[in-house]
Amino acid sequence: MLEPGTRIGPYEVLSALGAGGMGEVYRARDTVLGRDVALKILPEAVARDPASLARLRREARILASLNHPGIATLHGLEERDGMPVIVMEVVEGETLSDRLHCGPLPIKEVLRIGQQVAEAVAAAHEKGVLHRDLKPANVRLTKEGRAKVLDFGLATALGAADASPLDSRQATQISPPSRPGMVVGTAPYMSPEQARGQELDARTDVWAFGCVLFEMLTAKRAFPGATFSEVSAAILERDPDFAALPESTPFVIQRLLRRCLRREGEERLRDIADAGLELREVLAEISSGSPVATMGSSGGAAALPAPRRPWWPWVAAGALLVAGAVGAGVLVYRGRRTPASEARQPRFEATLPRGVGLVGIGAPQNPLALSPNGQQIAFVGCGAGVCQIYLRDRREIDARPIPGTEDARSPFFSPDGRWIGFGAEGKVKKVSLDRGAVVTLADAPQFRGGSWGEDGTILFNRGVGGLVRVASEGGEAREVTKLDLARRDSDHRWPQHLPGGRAALLDITSETFQHDVAVVDLETGRARVLEKKAGSPRWSPTGHVLFGRDGLLYAAPFDVERLTLTGTPVPVLEGVAMFSSPGETNTAAGNVYYCLASDGTLVFSPREARLPQRTLVWVDRQGGRIPIATRQMSYLTATLSPDGTRLAANVDTGPGTPGNRLLLDIRREAWTKVPLEGEDTLVGATVMSWMPDGRRLLLTATSESERRLVLVQADNPGPAEELHVGEAQLAVPAPDGRGILFCAQPAPAQWDIWRLPLEGPRQLEPFLVTPVLEVSPSFSPDGRLVAYRSHESGRSEIYVRPYPGPGPRHLVSTHGGNMPLWSRDGREIFFVSGGASMSAAVRTAPTFASEAPRKLFDLPEEILWGFGFYDVSPDGQRFVMIEKDPFELRPLGLVIVPNWTAELEARMAAAGGPRRSNP
Repeated sequence: MLEPGTRIGPYEVLSALGAGGMGEVYRARDTVLGRDVALKILPEAVARDPASLARLRREARILASLNHPGIATLHGLEERDGMPVIVMEVVEGETLSDRLHCGPLPIKEVLRIGQQVAEAVAAAHEKGVLHRDLKPANVRLTKEGRAKVLDFGLATALGAADASPLDSRQATQISPPSRPGMVVGTAPYMSPEQARGQELDARTDVWAFGCVLFEMLTAKRAFPGATFSEVSAAILERDPDFAALPESTPFVIQRLLRRCLRREGEERLRDIADAGLELREVLAEISSGSPVATMGSSGGAAALPAPRRPWWPWVAAGALLVAGAVGAGVLVYRGRRTPASEARQPRFEATLPRGVGLVGIGAPQNPLALSPNGQQIAFVGCGAGVCQIYLRDRREIDARPIPGTEDARSPFFSPDGRWIGFGAEGKVKKVSLDRGAVVTLADAPQFRGGSWGEDGTILFNRGVGGLVRVASEGGEAREVTKLDLARRDSDHRWPQHLPGGRAALLDITSETFQHDVAVVDLETGRARVLEKKAGSPRWSPTGHVLFGRDGLLYAAPFDVERLTLTGTPVPVLEGVAMFSSPGETNTAAGNVYYCLASDGTLVFSPREARLPQRTLVWVDRQGGRIPIATRQMSYLTATLSPDGTRLAANVDTGPGTPGNRLLLDIRREAWTKVPLEGEDTLVGATVMSWMPDGRRLLLTATSESERRLVLVQADNPGPAEELHVGEAQLAVPAPDGRGILFCAQPAPAQWDIWRLPLEGPRQLEPFLVTPVLEVSPSFSPDGRLVAYRSHESGRSEIYVRPYPGPGPRHLVSTHGGNMPLWSRDGREIFFVSGGASMSAAVRTAPTFASEAPRKLFDLPEEILWGFGFYDVSPDGQRFVMIEKDPFELRPLGLVIVPNWTAELEARMAAAGGPRRSNP
């Protein structure tokens, strides 16, 4: 192994990237051209073998002859101690093998990746190059979304004299087994002719391509086996299990798979370029919204129709099913046939409009709603810096935005399906689907869910405190529920009326952000917990209460007369997206993105199967981006030390885990963990800010079921210094270190800004406490002023006030604003508005004044934004930001399951519970 710092010509080794039987690969820095490259060398044990040396030199010649965006580029050839070293392009991103660990890929992704792989291999074939080792591990998915084929180290020029059948078979095994009979390497992808030791041609890559395509569709190998002999026998004697293909697989692709995996070479597809054309055409049809016949279209038959059977009935059946499901650009039957006892219903995927994403991180809401008859889907979508309600009728092709619903939150339908209620601009509103009129009903500074009852009243949450009720025509909002101080309630959210209208389900959130499912008697206002550590309850017409926990949807039978659960909760659906704030103690049960209609239709947003691997980047004042660190993680927030040399980052480690708090020495790219003594008692500790001395960090955490604000040393382990017990969000220290500002929502007040002195008695003091929302405080460098965000005008704007006060407030933004930060010289205030990074020049003496804000750059969809998602360098010339994982930029969709309640009842019956608790 080469140590970091080793020089090979102009290249300095940085780190190891990987190793295998055919070579070791290192990341290195080209000190002449200033770029990172990959160096591939042979292990010393192999370097003495002339055949291996010849193979490596041949690889260099082969790669030099290839020039295709889907093939890693060869930069040059060096030598080290007489041994050749290939200098190649570094291809960032995960391998296709890594992606498949999370399960099968969506059909559009299968088609896109398959097309790109086929085109790359076809380009190599045109140059007379045979890969011979095509497999998921040799396909890398770049950050730009392109598939690149790697490792032509086993490739052989077609018909080359130095190729031999024995070479072919040994190359397939890659390396000696670690124990007798154990398969290592790529045996599952070798063609029958490779297994027999016969002469190879381009069709061996066609076979391997078919194996890769099958695996993308199923997440299973086409030819599994525990030993090399078992795999060989499967390849030579058995067909793949085509019945395992998802029923969403288009017939054209099923036929292509069979042609790629014909055991006899003369019956196999001869040209892999033809496979690329087939995939391109199907992808274009699906992307255009054209109906494509699939296995699901025919009622679930696993086999292809006979060759001479008329094709039109199959296409017609597919078209009818797609047209009657959800017109959504891409509508595909997802999932597989399951045992009849589950009565699994067909899944349909509906992609969102181009450039529109489902509101997600930073938005504690349920962005989905279904009309009672299940015919119309409403969702909050964000595009071009605007979030608004979109409506899709399942009989139509496209979703349309509803004018007047900008800044919308948590839509809900009226019982007759003619109105949609929602929260926006600190109000509860409704919009008519017939006339488009928008009507304001009541105040709700931080709206968290509403329900429209049959009696014409709307039950909702203002953002903190109990539930309130207002007539659907407007009027005075009256309190329905009170917070239980003994239970330490923080708010009552996500209400839903139960049949009969005398009771409702709700989510009770505690001061420690634990979610509990509860029921309230609307006549008495008394709320009672039904299930702890669970969220987003919904009523099912089957007589069950649904709720979310740990990425699963659960159901429990419920007696609507006695308002009690009558059975044990049973998991009924997996992979549902949930939102929960960093540092919550009950991340497993945040609000869940799903809704259920009275007709049994279920709509939900699917949860990604893996954590995103994001990148920390510097963004200049024109929007140009360069990485700060090469290490990619699921970054949540990032904040710079006062001198700008270090960075503190919160990193997500998965549902139900506390996450990581890491420090980065930017100059050396050295990572350390924030030491936290007693970490097991400080659940979900989250870095908020650096103290002015650059040696201590402000954290929020939960200890002994209480929210706490604590102070820890950045480098030295030691006990956390407790500053405050109770809610404390978005905490920032004064520049002199003598006080802290943070946000809290002590019931029944709105989110406000509070001051905690750090000298003398630590008595909590109000800094800005009003009936409207004030959050995101930011100190001027001299500590005399505070910028913050407020809703006092009815929308989010940036204001400045004297600190510690009193004094007049000044409006800085003009068309909305969020997340203010001062420059270190005190001459600018940065903020975000309308999806753009803004700057307002300010003067602080003799009195405060600001100029009209100007746009620096548009925030691209690749950049996360929200509190803690950016910081400003000491010179004010660039920003720390977090760049999304490329898979987060894929078009998101909704999953629609018609008649899902039939599946629910079957699952409950299979679990031994009653099919209906209220027949």
